[in-house]
Amino acid sequence: MRINEVYSHFPYPLVPIEKRPAALSLAYYDARSLYLWSGAFAAAAVPPRPRILVAGCGTGWDALQYALANPASEVVGVDLSPSSIAVARRRAEHHGIENLTLSVHDVSSPFEGVGAFDLLASHGVLHHMPNPALGLRHLVAVARPSSCLVHLTLYSRQGRHHIRQVRQLLSLLGIETLPPEQQPGFVRQVLAALPATHPLRARTVETAFGPEYYHHDVNIADTFLVEYDHSYSLAGLQKLLSHAGLTLTRMTDESAWVLPDGLARFSPLHPETLSLAAAGGTTLGEDLEVRRRHEAIFELLLPDEVGGYSFLAVLTGLLACRSAPAVDRDPLDGRRFALNPHFLAAVEEARSAGLGELARWPFSQVRQEMIPLGDEAPWRPVAAALQRAGGPLPGRDLPGGTGEGSAFAWMRERLLLHEVGG
Repeated sequence: MRINEVYSHFPYPLVPIEKRPAALSLAYYDARSLYLWSGAFAAAAVPPRPRILVAGCGTGWDALQYALANPASEVVGVDLSPSSIAVARRRAEHHGIENLTLSVHDVSSPFEGVGAFDLLASHGVLHHMPNPALGLRHLVAVARPSSCLVHLTLYSRQGRHHIRQVRQLLSLLGIETLPPEQQPGFVRQVLAALPATHPLRARTVETAFGPEYYHHDVNIADTFLVEYDHSYSLAGLQKLLSHAGLTLTRMTDESAWVLPDGLARFSPLHPETLSLAAAGGTTLGEDLEVRRRHEAIFELLLPDEVGGYSFLAVLTGLLACRSAPAVDRDPLDGRRFALNPHFLAAVEEARSAGLGELARWPFSQVRQEMIPLGDEAPWRPVAAALQRAGGPLPGRDLPGGTGEGSAFAWMRERLLLHEVGG
């Protein structure tokens, strides 16, 4: 089905209007943290109230989170589906959101009269367009040249391999001849017919979302029924960005790109390699080259682990102006940080809810990359709050009250931190 037909029949994502994002989720949408984690902006260069565009906002779940996480910012959400925008408006009204504007617009067409934006966000959208490169160029056309950060999520070619096989199978079975409302049921029948040991069943039905994910027609439509389903290798992703005048700076889920112990020594980010390379200091350009080499090695050694790319990018010209200063390999080195306020709120939520709520935090999606922290590390109040909530999680080494010990890579990432000095 054409993209507008799919999302008119099946507004996506399927999130209850009354659901309010958890504070921990909002930490991932905090613009200041995203700017700092990109590595391309010093604290003083971060726009205090960035103007944010959420392109392909669907039913408004992401747009709501950007608006809540950045209450002083103007957030604009657009989507090609009027029915999805109608749901998004009801969502914003229900939560009393006043800094979010929603309208119908297809990113395949140029923006007109919207002004310039500091943060461009589009998650799971461009890869469903007939021409993703054109859509990306339309986004970049409304970027503020002096301060724009791009926050995108796109499909990985390798991670999408089994989904492509099922889509081809459905096409051979004639799914296009069925009316739109019957197609999700047909997909469900085909998936149910796969033997329990069939690899396609393991890689599609038993997804990271759980088998119940495909109980909903909306989720089946988003995965299997959209006419276009582009996916990228890491090299292809960089080519797409380059043609739009962008440079990838950081994966937002960098902790998921950690090689297991037996393979870690092959990475240019291995501690022994870093200690030698960092002796003379590194420029931002050199740092980016090392990270891209590490990601390419990861993609070759563990291709099925790359489910998709969630990343930050900046205008290449802007990056060139800021490539000279030396940068730290580790975001904590030589800097002072305060905890992201959304993360602090999440800790308080967990403290009141007890350990059971903590256990539902997304630890399972993150690899445990331990790093040493000095006495000035900001984890002491977090550790204390977690202990008040019932103690450390079983099997996890949380930092202790002295500030010494270790922390998870995802806690280290600037998505959860605000720089307050340098």
